[in-house]
Amino acid sequence: EIQIRSLLQHAWAEMQHDLGYKSEVEIPVVVKRRFALAAGALESQDREFNQLRKDLKEYERTLKKQIQTHPQNVLIDNSSIIEFYDSNPLVKKLDHFLANRLGYPLDTRVSTAGDDVSRLNFLEIHTVKELEKLLTDNHDKLIEFAKIWIGSPDSEPVGTLARGIAIFYLEFLILGSLEIKKIEEYFRIFNIGHEPPEELAKTLKAIVESL
Repeated sequence: EIQIRSLLQHAWAEMQHDLGYKSEVEIPVVVKRRFALAAGALESQDREFNQLRKDLKEYERTLKKQIQTHPQNVLIDNSSIIEFYDSNPLVKKLDHFLANRLGYPLDTRVSTAGDDVSRLNFLEIHTVKELEKLLTDNHDKLIEFAKIWIGSPDSEPVGTLARGIAIFYLEFLILGSLEIKKIEEYFRIFNIGHEPPEELAKTLKAIVESL
């Protein structure tokens, strides 16, 4: 027999098992009452976790449609940015173009999602609509920037490019239009590059201003 149960169900069973070794005389009434309360709380939390799991699956299931119809209402998070990578034709086109032009294979199994969410929030880009517009408006400039940045001595060597790499370069392009102090803060927070943040900020600023 194979028994499948959640972690909370397992915790409840372990508590019940431990108390079961004691006789009725050994277990005070107050302890039995507290155990019943704890069991009820665990059952309630178990239902809540199951519902949260269902809600998350439903959210992910409807993301593609929401991004297509109401991108202004879709906040950028790990799930929505991955869906954006996979469903937006411009991201796919730019990812492949950058991989071909820069000479690195595109690894579609890996994404920049987790880091992109944090970096986009830093740049105060919060919705898929905002991201989509920035990508469209900066299409040509992004390609030119990527070619220059990859060839700069401050760039970290890579073996492959992850899907969503176009968003990574878009972030740098947007960042380069900000004040130097803000750029330095970005490099410190996200620990990007081998050189001091002040030097990286100057390099990035100069590249973006030259485009």
